[in-house]
Amino acid sequence: MNKILQVTAAVAEQTREVTTASKEQSEGINQINSAIAQMDKVTQQVAANAEESASASEELSAQAQQMQGVVADLVNMVQASSTARERPNFELGYATTSPHPLPANRANSNMTLPYYSANEKRTLPRPENALHY
Repeated sequence: MNKILQVTAAVAEQTREVTTASKEQSEGINQINSAIAQMDKVTQQVAANAEESASASEELSAQAQQMQGVVADLVNMVQASSTARERPNFELGYATTSPHPLPANRANSNMTLPYYSANEKRTLPRPENALHY
């Protein structure tokens, strides 16, 4: 009978050890599941950030192209302005035509015509396709 009690005690001890090991294994599995859930969350955040970055990159690319167009327009305006300044410097004089001619009965009056200096700074007309900012 002692032998049966000893074997029963040994089996009970081994059962307790298996139970303890099972609890530890269960806790380990729970920790692994928690870590996997956190990794999944981080992966989703990274994917969302990558999508936002791609969208921002496309928008910046479009803005860069638009800015290149604006710079090209400005370069063209500056070149047109410098070309206008490089034209021959004519003597000072009076305008010979008027955008609003006088009626025939007043054409011979003593009215003076506007005086234009060749060195006057004049503004160029704005191109029709210029961007407005």
